[in-house]
Amino acid sequence: MSGALALCAPAMLWAAIVPGAMPVSAPHAPAGGASTLAGEHARSSSLPGAPFGVRGAWIVDSAGRRLVLRGVDVSGDEYTPTNAPLPYDAKSFEAIRATGATVVRIPIAWANLEPSKGEYAAAAFARVEQIVGWAARAGLLVVLDMHQYDWSPCFGGNGVPAWAVPGCAGANLGGAAAAAAAGAETYFWTHLRLQHDLAALWAKVVTDVGSVPSVLGYDLFNEPPAGLVPPEVFESTVLPRFYRILGRAIRKVQPRSLLFVEPAWLHSAATPASFFLGPVGLHRIVYAPHEYGSSLNDASGNVADAGGPGQFEPDLALSEEQAKLLHAPLWIGEWGDVDTSSPIGISARSYVPDMVTAQDRFMVGSAYWTWTSGSWPYTPGVQAALSRITPLAVAGMPRRFVTGEHSLSFTWIASSGKTIVSLPYGMLPRVHVLAGHVHARLIGAGSLALSARPGQLASVDITAASGE
Repeated sequence: MSGALALCAPAMLWAAIVPGAMPVSAPHAPAGGASTLAGEHARSSSLPGAPFGVRGAWIVDSAGRRLVLRGVDVSGDEYTPTNAPLPYDAKSFEAIRATGATVVRIPIAWANLEPSKGEYAAAAFARVEQIVGWAARAGLLVVLDMHQYDWSPCFGGNGVPAWAVPGCAGANLGGAAAAAAAGAETYFWTHLRLQHDLAALWAKVVTDVGSVPSVLGYDLFNEPPAGLVPPEVFESTVLPRFYRILGRAIRKVQPRSLLFVEPAWLHSAATPASFFLGPVGLHRIVYAPHEYGSSLNDASGNVADAGGPGQFEPDLALSEEQAKLLHAPLWIGEWGDVDTSSPIGISARSYVPDMVTAQDRFMVGSAYWTWTSGSWPYTPGVQAALSRITPLAVAGMPRRFVTGEHSLSFTWIASSGKTIVSLPYGMLPRVHVLAGHVHARLIGAGSLALSARPGQLASVDITAASGE
């Protein structure tokens, strides 16, 4: 059956889609795409519900639906002094949601939140709360990330406060910064009292800021560097113990939280190392590595795409195996950082779509590093490649999906409940049923609900209706 169907009450009326094609009319969106349609109605209708959990290889919502969470990192708070303006605002999150993204990873910094030992900065906490609110009102889930880069402001980076760095010498160490940072890192890993200080800060963040329904979970520490600790000791003993200290502190104030754990920094900076994260000993964890090694970056940091989607699959397969050993779902917390204007990188413009294609093959979610306003590394070309029709919350078991800016091919074994598909704003979807008896309706800007008979194999192709 084909033809047009106008939904004059899109939140209430179902369109029965049988084998054939039918366009589904969308609620009218104001000019500009991102709008208040990303607000209350869309959040209540389409976002997965807390508390979140894990089931095998999947993050699940309160209804037990398996989640595919795609979005971006939104960097800025971790390196911006609390009294200075952020490089983004509420409209930034509306623009992110308009691409079809459903999650943002927000880096925050210990140095901003606790500039003096035991003294928490109220203004810094208020700003994190504001950022979480911006994301929530735009209809986005949030992963809060305790970030470090170059370990500390003491070495020209961000993360660990000066009071937790012995002999902090300021940011002008030049070529000696890396060696000094390695010493400070080693000091931290060998002094448990500092790790417990960070655990106390995390508990304060979760209590004051992060314990809201739109917060998906907490990324405990960004790209932990081993310092001078031998890699095999760091991965098998030091890092798991550290995560237990942080995780237990968070669980005391938020028992149902998801905890995102990362491997050592070496895993994100190069091809996979020979040492892997040991058992963490906590439930409801998500393995969240960063996938940069397979991008074949040259010495200047230019990305290269020499092998198509297949070049990314060995690293994704290894990360998937690591997640299985940890009894955790896999979610890629960072990837990308692509300069598509570079004349040096090989096929840089194909890197983003090829990496997403590889992620589709593994049915894994991710966050692209990082959102900016129309410039590197989030150029218009990158934004277009990341704008996708993507399964979000699957009632049943996903079997296969191939995402695109204007198309989605999706197969699943249905269970009771609504499967939610995320759409770029302004796109009117046409649903073509390949298998099963499927009903579809739009439930606010950027969201399509699919329902199929429990136990049946359902398969659809979703494309933009003509004229979109």
